[in-house]
Amino acid sequence: MHERPVIFLSGKITGDPNYKEKFDEAQRKIERIDLVVLNPAKLPAGLFPGDYARICFAMIDAADIVAFLPDWEDSPGARLEKLYCEYTLKAHCELELILAEWEDIDNETLRRYNQHQRRDC
Repeated sequence: MHERPVIFLSGKITGDPNYKEKFDEAQRKIERIDLVVLNPAKLPAGLFPGDYARICFAMIDAADIVAFLPDWEDSPGARLEKLYCEYTLKAHCELELILAEWEDIDNETLRRYNQHQRRDC
């Protein structure tokens, strides 16, 4: 567990002309509660989908929890990230749940979850 929890953002990027603004807004909200954000919308354009997937999986591995933006189900990449979280037992929740209930999602809860004692956030 990091001193300040690290959150990876997952949501629709491809096909969303406003994805940068959407991810930036989510990042600002998370930073207001003093968490570290890994934002895939900051990655450079021009890579292949598989390249983005490998980079994002590494970012997910480095994160303590993954936050899914409201439109994540409309994105093949975000759906793959959700499956990856489920398969690796990475802590993950809807972004709004994390923002609403962060104080109740303490470090011990994340630690237990990430030690393969699956618990919902």
